[in-house]
Amino acid sequence: MTEHRPPKVLISGAGLGGLMLAIILERARIPYHIYERAPSVKPLGAALGLNANILPVFDQLGLLPELQKIAFPCTDLELCHETLRPIGAIDISGFKDNGIHLTNPLDPEKYPVLKDERCHFTTVIGHQKAHTWFTCSLPGNRISFIVAEQLDENTAKEIAFRNAEWTPESNEKMINEVRHFPFKHARSEAEANGEKLVLGDLIDSTRPESISKVFLEEKLFETWHDGRTVLIGDACHKMQPSAGQGAVNAMEDAVVLANCLYDISSGKEPVTAERIAEAFRDYREQRYPHAKFQVQNSKEMARLLNGQTWMERLVRTLIYNLPTWLVSQKYLKQAGCRQQIILMATAANTPDLEVYPQSHPNAI
Repeated sequence: MTEHRPPKVLISGAGLGGLMLAIILERARIPYHIYERAPSVKPLGAALGLNANILPVFDQLGLLPELQKIAFPCTDLELCHETLRPIGAIDISGFKDNGIHLTNPLDPEKYPVLKDERCHFTTVIGHQKAHTWFTCSLPGNRISFIVAEQLDENTAKEIAFRNAEWTPESNEKMINEVRHFPFKHARSEAEANGEKLVLGDLIDSTRPESISKVFLEEKLFETWHDGRTVLIGDACHKMQPSAGQGAVNAMEDAVVLANCLYDISSGKEPVTAERIAEAFRDYREQRYPHAKFQVQNSKEMARLLNGQTWMERLVRTLIYNLPTWLVSQKYLKQAGCRQQIILMATAANTPDLEVYPQSHPNAI
């Protein structure tokens, strides 16, 4: 008689996807081990945005109240010229339950945007330069900032080849290039009181080890699994960060994969290689269409925020001045994919949105 045992899962990497998978496997009583090469947690100071796609899972796990204590709701996305003259803004205040942001303390008198109990997310488009920079206010009197540079194809290939050489110690040249870039530190010109701040002010208030240089690329692989090995997150679908979907989709992968593993572990049948392969196929079939959509969506957002041609500038102005109802339609389409953990009760605080069909009745 074959003894029924759940599979033992080996997780390579304690990133957001790997940790989410481990938490769900723990609740499902499926044995697992996590292998991580870093000897300790080393925060890089980046902000993290969570939306309606993944927040219900945190609600199921009982972690949503803890997130809300260290988070600000994001109500709008503002776009400015390098002179800080507004181009437009996207109002997302109608989706109060759908946004969460997370990330060294600063003086609120010098940075008045920190006085608000909400996230101020501002994008500045460089004038006649291939740079776009982003700032967002965070709990604990912090500001997170990112500078993106558009590269031509040949330069991108050369830099990708030298990617492994990038360390905080080799960032000096990059930092000096962006120090003079202005950013919006106040909610209005009157509040700014004529004072203009630059990214150098933020850089000088940041620990050097918290500043990193990353080569941004996008990939979508067709093969997600082979034998007893399966990929999640950036390993199978690497996205541009412009749409804020990379971390969210990695965690969504973890939820669906955990659901599929639970399905083959909770019955009386033995867990065979064939059933594991079937679970992996089911996982890919559920996740691939949405991952493909988000890879393309992230690519379009990167072009929208970083493009320097006259057509890209025109489209950018139009998009950031669309009526709220049109913005709502696009947002609702993205929020429709909301996976949930099948072995736990459906999240009580799930926003009232139309949801795409899931493979399990408890998944919505």
